[in-house]
Amino acid sequence: MTSGSSNAARLFHWLRSRLGDPAPGATGTGDDESRFSLEAAHVQAAALPWRKRGNGIEIMLITSLDTGRWILPKGWVEKGETPRETAVREAREEAGLKGKAAGEALGSYFYRKTTKNGEIRHCAVDVFPLRVERQAKKWPEMAKRDCVWMSVQQASQKVDEPDLSQLILGFDARGMRKSA
Repeated sequence: MTSGSSNAARLFHWLRSRLGDPAPGATGTGDDESRFSLEAAHVQAAALPWRKRGNGIEIMLITSLDTGRWILPKGWVEKGETPRETAVREAREEAGLKGKAAGEALGSYFYRKTTKNGEIRHCAVDVFPLRVERQAKKWPEMAKRDCVWMSVQQASQKVDEPDLSQLILGFDARGMRKSA
């Protein structure tokens, strides 16, 4: 099973647990939240930027462009790009970060994204730990976002998505082995 189909299956089960069974012939469009399909799943990749500080780990969160909420650097997987490469690119573009990304995703989380034209997309996001080596002095979205280092506990409390919060909390115990 490919990563994309694996994400689609996980997204389907996540949606079913929150919304119930899909309506027959669901297209993923319309106002009825119970209407969804695997075709409506959109895959993104995120970096979980981290560094060692003292006896612990710090996580960097950034603000989203639209609402200013705290998120990880993330974006759409572009043609010819692996999810890991997407995570590295997004960390560089959105936070000026350079470092080494884990070879495998730490896990995934799911969320609903409302596009500028009002379309609702159900997104599955693969999260790749990124051990940060340095932050550039300038980067493409520097003036558009805030970037803040914080403890694992603080980061888990700042994000809105419960699944992402749990991934961040679990990172302290598992992440060091995957990214070191």
